[in-house]
Amino acid sequence: MKERLVNEGVDIAGGPPELFQTAVRQDVEKWTRLVKNANIKAVP
Repeated sequence: MKERLVNEGVDIAGGPPELFQTAVRQDVEKWTRLVKNANIKAVP
């Protein structure tokens, strides 16, 4: 699995769960802003 993730461009890193939670939260906030600013809508 590690090899597959690395091949997809994922950086494997260790750390406490709180660090991962912070990173996910920041990514969600970033992409939420981008989608809203670009007026991207879901296609049903």
